[in-house]
Amino acid sequence: MSRRLEHRIADDRPHAWTLESRKDGVARLEWRQDVEDRPATGWHLVRDDEETRLDVDPAVDALRRDGERDADIWSADADLLAHLTTGAALEAAERRLTEGTGREAGRDLVGGFSRDYRICVRGLDVDALALAFPSLAAVPDGDAVELSGSLSFAELATVVSRIRTLGGVLVSVMDASRP
Repeated sequence: MSRRLEHRIADDRPHAWTLESRKDGVARLEWRQDVEDRPATGWHLVRDDEETRLDVDPAVDALRRDGERDADIWSADADLLAHLTTGAALEAAERRLTEGTGREAGRDLVGGFSRDYRICVRGLDVDALALAFPSLAAVPDGDAVELSGSLSFAELATVVSRIRTLGGVLVSVMDASRP
């Protein structure tokens, strides 16, 4: 199934992702934080009239329950946690949106074998790629960004799919172990 996820920064909300699919319509992944309403903190998947808070990381749960810290410190921690959990939130949203479609998110087709890859991408900035793929190094290279790291075949397929669905242009994928 073809998916298109576009990263859009909405107004003053840098942690907002619009997810589009020809088959499923539109959903939105948003980080929400409000020092006055700490229990609502976290990643939320919104589609149609349905909203679901995603379980992404135990640290988000701990932040949600923290009523002791000073508001400024809590807010700074929430901002940092949003950055650190963006990749996991995108994965959780993709899993939720692919439920019942016959497509298994993260299924490794070739066992646990992995290789080092260099992936060249245009059309997305280095910050968006670093957030979308926290386990990969993201380095600007002229008008492109090079992602690098060790990936299984299934992980590589997920990276390639997400680059395309974020609106990026995949320029090349190279086995980094070959000259």
